[in-house]
Amino acid sequence: MLHQQTIDEIAHKAYRAACYRHPNVSDRQPLLVPPAEDMWLSVNLYRDRSRGLF
Repeated sequence: MLHQQTIDEIAHKAYRAACYRHPNVSDRQPLLVPPAEDMWLSVNLYRDRSRGLF
């Protein structure tokens, strides 16, 4: 499962500042993979604002 989340979609102002604005992140692309029947693995890829969106 793949999902994209941009900085504008983060409603909580403090979280948006700490996790997106201050480290200069434009968006996040989480990838969810079930490596086993009862387990999920989450890999999050972050993109720098100078590079645009994914």
